[in-house]
Amino acid sequence: MWPATCTITIPAPTVRFRPAMRSTRSVATGFAAAGGANFNLDWFTLGNHGGSGNRDCRFSDTSANIPGDTTKLWTQTLGQTIDGITITSLKGTQPANPTNMWRWQSIKEVEYPIVVNRTHMYNKVLVEGLEWIVPGHEHTDVAVIAGQNPRGFGNADNMAQFEFRFDRADNDAIGLLDVSNNQVWPGKDNVNNNGTAGHQKAVSGIQWLQANFPLQSYAIPTHSERAGPFNPAGKQRLQHRALRDFNNAGPTGRVSASNRRGIWPRARPLAARWSYGTGAVGGGDLWDERRLHRQGRRIVGRSARRRPQFLHLCQLRLAQSRRSRRT
Repeated sequence: MWPATCTITIPAPTVRFRPAMRSTRSVATGFAAAGGANFNLDWFTLGNHGGSGNRDCRFSDTSANIPGDTTKLWTQTLGQTIDGITITSLKGTQPANPTNMWRWQSIKEVEYPIVVNRTHMYNKVLVEGLEWIVPGHEHTDVAVIAGQNPRGFGNADNMAQFEFRFDRADNDAIGLLDVSNNQVWPGKDNVNNNGTAGHQKAVSGIQWLQANFPLQSYAIPTHSERAGPFNPAGKQRLQHRALRDFNNAGPTGRVSASNRRGIWPRARPLAARWSYGTGAVGGGDLWDERRLHRQGRRIVGRSARRRPQFLHLCQLRLAQSRRSRRT
């Protein structure tokens, strides 16, 4: 049985670990191999950035100082079975000599099997998610739990498809192929990734979640102001109008903000989390929670003051998952 409750305290790791190490450190007790305490969380969502990368994420970077681990590239490990996973090719749109794996392939073929492994190892709820690089905007935490059952079966194909279709950094034009080499996920918009047009693509992503997984997905904007004021021709912060558009597109309580509650942004010192900061935690205090609630919107927050509400959302998702497995 999955736990009936979940802990929402999510400390930021001091080192960007590979998926195996990040999930291990989060749900284990004791101390991490590279130093620092493990967190012993009840549940954990693995959410790496979209796009592509040349490093084999089954190994930590040398800079992480994990004993026995050093940076490995996909070109060095193709065909090898590591952690029970064998990657024979780098899929999707590739140059003559491929070096990078698209995130959708990593979600489907690398990260989800590791999530399954760690679920059994620690008897915890682990979910494969994504830090969505949003078209036209800053990043957003997304997860689609539909299809996932890390007790040993299921898959993260729905999460992989979302990344392929809607991540700004993923310009793969092919995606997953069936046994006849036909596209499984046709119809991708690979053009409108910036500014106002990008915003519309992002809204389409929320609409896709609402239409397909209204009770088995979430989208939570992160460090929303880090990139500065919205640029209609660029890729900048999520202003309040964008969040309202997202909530209109996904009204079942999915859209929120992951930083501190408050009113519209104002000039603050850069050290403050609610400023136009440039770090990964900079910015975010840009949605008027009280106004949105007065309008009857189902908004949930991840800030300390709203944690019980987000906890309720987590329990709703896990309950839905349990019901879907029984039917």
